[in-house]
Amino acid sequence: MEKSPVSLTGYLRLLKGNRNFRLLWCAQIVSELGDWLYAVALYSLLLEFTGKAQAIALAFIMQVLPQFFTSPSAGILNDRISRKKIMVFADWARAGIVLCMVLVRTPAAVPLLYLLLLLETILWALFEPGRSAVIPNIVEQ
Repeated sequence: MEKSPVSLTGYLRLLKGNRNFRLLWCAQIVSELGDWLYAVALYSLLLEFTGKAQAIALAFIMQVLPQFFTSPSAGILNDRISRKKIMVFADWARAGIVLCMVLVRTPAAVPLLYLLLLLETILWALFEPGRSAVIPNIVEQ
């Protein structure tokens, strides 16, 4: 079995010794937990309002397709514009969109939920290349 070039002790040393990486890592843990809770709440709401698994499947499609189409141009955009500005803009806009999801209180508003989900996913696709590109800038070789 081939040994990974990054050992667990090296990874732990990086977490302990690099403040910026540690902050990014902790923020990512919080973000992943929030994304998981968000998905559970979203899918539960759709199932409650529609009673159909197809509604959840459509929500999943609305989360995957925008990433597929947006990611290539998002990477280019992150290379040309300040990554920090794009990441901050995308996160604040996503927060606003998620807050707007509170407006979905009846089954009649489910189409609004799909639209908001589509927009939120596009913004996530803008954010992610910047986050990935920042890691080499904060980690020494």
